[in-house]
Amino acid sequence: MSALVKLVSEVAGAGGPADVGVRPTKRSLPTPAGCVILVRMKFPLLRAAFMTAIALTPLTSQQTASQRTPQFENDDVKVWKTLVMPNAPLTMHTHDHARVIVALTGGTMKIVNEDGTSETQRWDTGKAYWLSAAEGKKRHADANQGDKPIEVMVIELKNDSAK
Repeated sequence: MSALVKLVSEVAGAGGPADVGVRPTKRSLPTPAGCVILVRMKFPLLRAAFMTAIALTPLTSQQTASQRTPQFENDDVKVWKTLVMPNAPLTMHTHDHARVIVALTGGTMKIVNEDGTSETQRWDTGKAYWLSAAEGKKRHADANQGDKPIEVMVIELKNDSAK
C-alpha cells in the first residue's frame, strides 16, 4: 500500500467518518472561548471528493513553460531574466536593440528565423555573448535543444543607435 493511500485511509477512514481537527496548542493562537474546531465528514460523497483531491494533488510541481522576469530598467538599459525550458520554444519575436546575454545556466539554443533559416548556438554557463541589433531585428523563435532549462540574463542596450 502506497504512502498516499495510507494517508488517505487514515484521514478519510475505512468505512467510518473521519475527524479532521485543529486543537489549540501552546504555540497556536487562542480560538474564541477556547473552542476546538472539528470538521466531521459523514457523507460518502464528501469523503470521496476529499480522497480524490488528495490523490490528484501533484507531489512535485515542475515548470513546463518558459518565462521572462523583468530585473531592471532605466533610460539606458533594460534587463530581464529568461528561463527557456526544453521542448518549450519561445514565440516568434524581434528585438529593437543590441543585447548582451549572460548564461546563468548554459545549454544549446536553436534560433529559428521566420524565413526558415536557423542557427544553433552553444552558451556556456557564466559566459557573456554579444547579440547585435541587426540580428535581433530578424523575427525569430528560440528553442532549447537540451533536456535541462537554460537560464540567461539579458541586458538590452537602449542607446545603441541600432548598431
